[in-house]
Amino acid sequence: MKQINRSAMLEERDVKGGLLRAGGRARSTALRWRSGGWAAAVTATCLMSFWGIATVARAGAPTGPGTVPAGPLAGLGFNLHIVGTSGTWAAIQADGAKFVRRDFAWSNIEKRKGVYRFGQYGNEVQGMEAHGLRPIFILDYANPLYPPPETTKAGRDAYARWAAAAAAHFKGRHVIWEIWNEPNVGFWHGKGGLNSPKFADEYVALVKKTVAAMRAADPHCYILGGAVSCLWSGSFRWVNQAFKRGLLHTGINALSVHPYGFPRPETEINAHQPGAVSGQGYSTLRKIMAEYDSPNFPVVATEVGYPTGRGVTLQDQADLSVRQYLVDEMCNVPLTVLYNWDSHQARGFAIRGRPAYNALKTMTAQLAGYHYVRRLHVGTNLDYVIEFKNAAGYRRIIAWTVPKDRGAPQNKAVANVAEIPVGITARGVTAENLDGQRMAVKVAHGRVAVRLMAAPTYIDVAGH
Repeated sequence: MKQINRSAMLEERDVKGGLLRAGGRARSTALRWRSGGWAAAVTATCLMSFWGIATVARAGAPTGPGTVPAGPLAGLGFNLHIVGTSGTWAAIQADGAKFVRRDFAWSNIEKRKGVYRFGQYGNEVQGMEAHGLRPIFILDYANPLYPPPETTKAGRDAYARWAAAAAAHFKGRHVIWEIWNEPNVGFWHGKGGLNSPKFADEYVALVKKTVAAMRAADPHCYILGGAVSCLWSGSFRWVNQAFKRGLLHTGINALSVHPYGFPRPETEINAHQPGAVSGQGYSTLRKIMAEYDSPNFPVVATEVGYPTGRGVTLQDQADLSVRQYLVDEMCNVPLTVLYNWDSHQARGFAIRGRPAYNALKTMTAQLAGYHYVRRLHVGTNLDYVIEFKNAAGYRRIIAWTVPKDRGAPQNKAVANVAEIPVGITARGVTAENLDGQRMAVKVAHGRVAVRLMAAPTYIDVAGH
């Protein structure tokens, strides 16, 4: 949901790969090369229980006046640029999403010192509540009334006062607050460079001041810190320094990340995945967190997306968007917020009105009430077969395959038939494709034969 200045953009282009995208921010230009290094992770620690982190994320939160329950921070969300309307909220709700992430602009709210006008955002919160959606507001960025919050005490103090006023104003409304957006790169106008230790030092200083002020205004407010762009070697330099300065101990509820720059979501898991690169991705993040005695600190993905164009078709976008959510589930990342709902300032990233919308609608319906359990190893390591269960013990299996080579387009995934153990007769097994259409399957000797493709297939094992 953003842009950076042109000099910062050029600095990021020295990383292999990247995505050209448009953003929507003041203080910046319209284009950006999304750097990612096209890398994945090094250890397998991300394959932990999904529910463990979801419970930690929001245990014991009070119930407020809104219709949206607090609950665990888990599910699907969309980034949004346009001003939301009742029709917007209804369409997002119909897709099975539970969260909407958007800018909460300081300069639009405090136009006179000490006077905070939240009218537009109050209307949006009310509309989201009516449709069971929970807002994620990005506390961004500077305000011309004050010195820069990135580098000055006066700026940090003013930013913290504004954030505290916002927390007080929306107390009990289950708003999720995210401190800044991608402060490790060009959205941070500090004294260092992209991913520099100086950027991390400055950001943690702002977080410490802001969290303390917000907790004083509303002890139960939910705060995200980090909003880290990409999970690759450059961003991990910033992450290391931020953790060293105590980011995970500032009082934030969860660390937010933006896992852009990977050729496909499976390469974010660990170095053992086809096409993955060691030292990047979710498992490397967990490894670094463990070094700072916080291996199970909650992690959520508040921005990631796959734009069409440059070899990515509309069908590819649908496949990759669904698989991103599933990979996050595998990696103990209970919230996935996709960029971007609308086409405004988002170019090929838009999901509204595209095949990805219907694919995500099918996915959320299939997974309602289910939680991730494990990956089943069948066929080759190119095949992903993962199992979910609900409270009654019913199983749902989701299966797909990926290309062998790292840079191969999605259509290079070789379709193959995998035999998946289900342990029951054919009458107890049904299957649907990415769009929710029934598929024929064969069951023999307790195994179901499924033709795996880049698009996930849903297998319902009724009563088991």
